[in-house]
Parts: sequence; structure tokens; C-alpha cells
Amino acid sequence: MKAFRFKLQKVLEWREMQLQIAQEKLEQLQRQLDFLNQQEEKILAFYAEAECKMLACPVLTGCELQAMAGLKQRTQQQLDKVRVRQIECAALVADLRGRTLKARQDHLVLEKLREHRLQEWRYLSARELESTAAELYLATWTRDAEDEH
Repeated sequence: MKAFRFKLQKVLEWREMQLQIAQEKLEQLQRQLDFLNQQEEKILAFYAEAECKMLACPVLTGCELQAMAGLKQRTQQQLDKVRVRQIECAALVADLRGRTLKARQDHLVLEKLREHRLQEWRYLSARELESTAAELYLATWTRDAEDEH
């Protein structure tokens, strides 16, 4: 009996490597998106804290109001930059999720084909072994029958 050999093994390994690379890139992009979300929260929290402190003052001067307006403008600019990056990153994540899903499906198809071929090989090997055993039994039985006569 010959050993099992899957003819598409190299393709299967290549698909597996593609899947691993896609998953690693997806994880990296997801971490980047999480970081951007945290940045947005920090910016908003900083502005909210500054605004609360300012509003807690009983009397506000023109300079303080002007400083608050400047802070609000800078905060909005920072938020705009972060949100643009969030949108870009989210689009990349969505695209990569689709490619990762496709890579996973391609890999799974080959895995199923390999498993099917392995089961087929096992079945044929068992039949071959059974056939060989039957031939051996018949040969022995025939030889024993001829020896008796």
C-alpha cells in the first residue's frame, strides 16, 4: 500500500498562510481602531472636564471665555482628525474582514477536500488489504487442499 498523499497539499499550506496573514493584519487594524476610539474618548473627556471647571467659576472674564472658545476649536479639530482616521480604519477593517472570510472559506474547502480524499484512501486501502488477505487465505486453502490429495 502506498502512503496517503494529498496532491493539493502545497496549495492548502499556501491558503493557510494567507489566512494567518489576513488574521494578523485584521487584529492589527482592530487594535489601531480601538486606539483611535480611546483617543476620541480621551479628547472628549478632557474637554468635558475643562468645561466643567470653567463653568464652576462664579465669574468668567473675557480672557477665560476666549481661552475656552480656543480650547473648543482645538478639541473639534483633534476630533475631526481622529474621526477621519477612524472612518478610514473602519473601512480597512471591513474590507479585511471580507478578505479574511474569503481566505477562511478557501482554506476550509481544501481542508474538506483533503479529508474526503483521506477517507477515500482509507476505504480503498482497507479494501486492498481485505482483498490481499482473501487471496492469501484462498492460496493457503488451495495449497492445503492439494496437499491432502
